[in-house]
Amino acid sequence: MTLTSGPSARGRLGRVALGLVLALGLGACAGSAGVGTLDTRPRSYKPADYEKVRRRWTAAKKVRKGFDLALQARASLLAWDLRAATIARLAAVRDWTQAELERERTRHLEEVVQWNDFIVVTRAHEYSWANIADDREKTWTIGLVSADGRVARPTLVRKLRKTAETSMLYPESDEDWSYLFLVRFPVALDGRPLVDAAAGGKLTLRFAGAPGRLDLTFAAAPGR
Repeated sequence: MTLTSGPSARGRLGRVALGLVLALGLGACAGSAGVGTLDTRPRSYKPADYEKVRRRWTAAKKVRKGFDLALQARASLLAWDLRAATIARLAAVRDWTQAELERERTRHLEEVVQWNDFIVVTRAHEYSWANIADDREKTWTIGLVSADGRVARPTLVRKLRKTAETSMLYPESDEDWSYLFLVRFPVALDGRPLVDAAAGGKLTLRFAGAPGRLDLTFAAAPGR
């Protein structure tokens, strides 16, 4: 994954154009994802299953500051369920061999037991508000909140380069004034998992700052 840079600010014309795009192209966004399980049992997904599974693990919401869009965020939790569907989709596109397929599965299984990873697509009137990876501006404090109120901070927030594959997997990232990020949190905090894969529970991805506050909720059913 490659870091990219963006424009320093949006002019008045860009702000007006973005407002028109948002007014014409976006409906109300739900702040909660669907319900799936976090267990790592094998999945048998076909490439066509990807979008259905992604909807299950994706939440979106927007917050305004006056007439400006302070932040619109669409986040996908990379649970093993979504990773398995993504692997099936990419295997068909890349024509992976069985060995390559197994190598990808192993890599993703190793990641998912260590990290709560999110792919986040943002939009905002101000670039500094949309660029959640900018350590200089620090517009947003990002946290992952467990059901019992513990808050984990990201170990990594990385801006991702847009490619043909990211457009395929996250088509909203291809829209004007949108930016794509990987946000990574630990699986456990204070020696306890933020959410128990066996028991299920909720996680809230939170963005808090002067422009406003935005919460995205992900619910997991008890594992099988």
